[in-house]
Amino acid sequence: MTGGKITSIRTQRRQQEVSNAKSLRAIFGGTESPQPTDPAVPGSLPNNPWTCPKCQTHYAGVTIPTPWGCEHRINPPLEGDCKVCAEAEYQSFMLAQQHKENQRTSELFLKWSEIGDNYLACSFDNFEPLPGTELALQKARAYVDNFGEPDGKWLLLFGPPGNGKTHLGMALRGEIEHRHNCLALAITQPYLLQQIRASWDRKPGDDPDGRSEDWILDKLQVAKFVLLDDLMGWKEWADDRMFVLLDGRYRNQKKTVFTSNHDPGQLEKALGPRLWSRFAARTEMVRVTAGDYRISNERPDTLGE
Repeated sequence: MTGGKITSIRTQRRQQEVSNAKSLRAIFGGTESPQPTDPAVPGSLPNNPWTCPKCQTHYAGVTIPTPWGCEHRINPPLEGDCKVCAEAEYQSFMLAQQHKENQRTSELFLKWSEIGDNYLACSFDNFEPLPGTELALQKARAYVDNFGEPDGKWLLLFGPPGNGKTHLGMALRGEIEHRHNCLALAITQPYLLQQIRASWDRKPGDDPDGRSEDWILDKLQVAKFVLLDDLMGWKEWADDRMFVLLDGRYRNQKKTVFTSNHDPGQLEKALGPRLWSRFAARTEMVRVTAGDYRISNERPDTLGE
């Protein structure tokens, strides 16, 4: 490269540095440039302090020194353009969107669960206690009251079919969802595994409510509360899925309630050593000894007797 070309490049670089310096000087102010708040500058922002009537945030602007020994004035935002209120509105909007998404997810899991529409209105108030359900009702209410504690406790309600375990579980879910405005899911174990297996061969457009296995397991792990109804054994193909689900909730201390017709001894065999170790360490197990409510209260009379 010749000396002339080198000189030309240096000259161009110097000219660019001078141009950049002038631009910075114009931005930050200086003795040769009028201040941005100078009334003589057309289009300059007003410099009047103001207070937001909604949140009472006061805006007065700020003056900062520049490297050239002068000051640069940053004006307050235009009156009415409150950044605090705008952020609050944005956060409120995002919370509303998250609530809608939680509702859609919760309804989808309830649809899959096959628990039944008659359980959607279950509450502690409309639970009809039978002899043998008193302790379960007490523990269920206490679980809701202590839900905010970061202890990750689990609860198992076990006993014969039809004695109110699912009612109490659904009452728990509804109360927690209402009080804490969080993602609270309910799913029956056999139908959960059915949905996972159905997702393997599902094609786009087959089922508008269909979801992938990863989506299902992810939602069940991140939800603040999960009711896993009708806990029982499962086939070998589901071992890894159930481990991912239960181990994930165990590690992240997520509140979980189970109902089952099996006693702890049977569940120990069904879950196997790895899961039972986690389950037994985290779970308060409550036996429900009441008789079958469905048979005693819903069964039609036998005719001809």
